[in-house]
Amino acid sequence: MDETESKKKVRSPSFPFIGLRQALERARAFYEAEQRNAARPETAASHWGYSPKSSGGKQTIAALRSFGLLEGDSLVKLSGRALRIILDEGEGSDERERLLKQAALLPPLHSRLWERYGPELPSSQTLRLSLILDEGFNENSVDDFLTEYKETLELAKLRPAEGPKPKAEPASLPHRDVHSLSLPESKPPRSGSGEIENAVFPLLDGNAVEFRIRRKISPEEAEDLRLMFELWLRKIVDR
Repeated sequence: MDETESKKKVRSPSFPFIGLRQALERARAFYEAEQRNAARPETAASHWGYSPKSSGGKQTIAALRSFGLLEGDSLVKLSGRALRIILDEGEGSDERERLLKQAALLPPLHSRLWERYGPELPSSQTLRLSLILDEGFNENSVDDFLTEYKETLELAKLRPAEGPKPKAEPASLPHRDVHSLSLPESKPPRSGSGEIENAVFPLLDGNAVEFRIRRKISPEEAEDLRLMFELWLRKIVDR
């Protein structure tokens, strides 16, 4: 057996046939045809333009299952996660974004890479070599997976979209370096300052988080506050 033939027989690990964006489009097409009802797998495949015995239909069903969007065997239907995502049309819905992040990391290979690298992936060359040597990828399919994985993370807002970045400052820190920010000192409110009512968020075991602001703030101050809160949150989480 020569080297070329040996390469062809190396099977890559399982990964979604399509990315999360296409999987959601397929889920929406299924919903438009079947609503919340179950259907036979070959019927589902026909809603996506595949013939009953097409491998593309089977691979699409497997992809939707891997993202947690489809459930069932002899009959398949949309999962609760899929319904909440495709029916939540609210602009910037926090719940929808949370479910998208969950779905993006459900495929086992996605989860392993996220635990290893998080949002900051190494160069394509380094990542490609790691997938071939450590994950057993076939050289002919590794690039397809990399495209699918990166696009899925970008859709779920787990990493920024690739492309030219501003030279003046990092895209993730539009105003200033997060490490240069410090938490504000607590000072007594001034009389007549129009203090806004406290906001209290109850946690478990009688714990709570309380916010207080003395007056309305500018959009720039709001961004600084968001960055400071991210720093503070890292310090208080019990890992």
